[in-house]
This record gives sequence, structure tokens and C-alpha cells, in this order.
Amino acid sequence: MSVATVQDGKTPITLCENKSRYDSVKKINDEAVDVITPVGGTNEDFAEDNFPDANDIKWDDNNTIFDQIIAGDADVMVTDAPETKWVAHTEKELCAVNPGKPLSFSEQGYAVRLGDGEMLQYVNTWLHIAKNDGTYDKAEESWFG
Repeated sequence: MSVATVQDGKTPITLCENKSRYDSVKKINDEAVDVITPVGGTNEDFAEDNFPDANDIKWDDNNTIFDQIIAGDADVMVTDAPETKWVAHTEKELCAVNPGKPLSFSEQGYAVRLGDGEMLQYVNTWLHIAKNDGTYDKAEESWFG
């Protein structure tokens, strides 16, 4: 993996008017809360581990999962912080809840073929330059605002 491009972690997304209602694991882990979770993967694992008391709605279609919150059929979803920022940028009714302070910690980077030290060095050098000359921020702006 390259050097980390972003610090990340599981972050709630909900209707903007409900941001303060779902800003912690404790507040989400309540039998009155409908947490929508995509089937399979780390979001489902996180929900099962952290929200045993909430009503976990399993959802098979990632293309329509956020529509369920907008429609009022679910209260909140917890996913990776960059995804919450992207969705909040594209769906004005939805807000990422504290994406700079996620509920868990992880990092993201670029995958490089194992053993290809020359490519890894190239990618890391490019990332260093891009993060310091504004290229990286400019590329992210269209996705996250």
C-alpha cells in the first residue's frame, strides 16, 4: 500500500435535521433507531458489533440505500467517512455526522503490486507532491465539495 491518502473510519449519515441525534455509538444503539446496513462487508460487521439494540435493516442495493433515509424508512447509516462526505455533497437532505471524528479508525491508500518497490516509490512520490501543490485537494473538491 502507498502512504495513507486519508484517515478514515465509520461515520454516520442521516437527515441534516437529525445530526445531533446520531452522533455516537450509544445514541445509535437504541431499539428506537432504524439503522440501514448494506449486506456484506465492513459496514454490516460494524453495525452488528456496535448496534445490537438498534433495528438493523439489511439492504441489498447500494444504489438506493441512501434513498431509504431520505424517504424516512431508515434513520441512519454508518459507512466510511469519505462516502458520507460524497453522499452529503450530492444529496442535500443528508449530512455526514462528524466525518473528521469517525466512530472508528482506518486509513486508505493506493494498492500497489506486492514487491514492485519502484512503482510504490513512484506512487508515494506523486502523492507527496500532489498533497503539497494543491493537486490532490482540487481533485477531491468535485467529489466532496
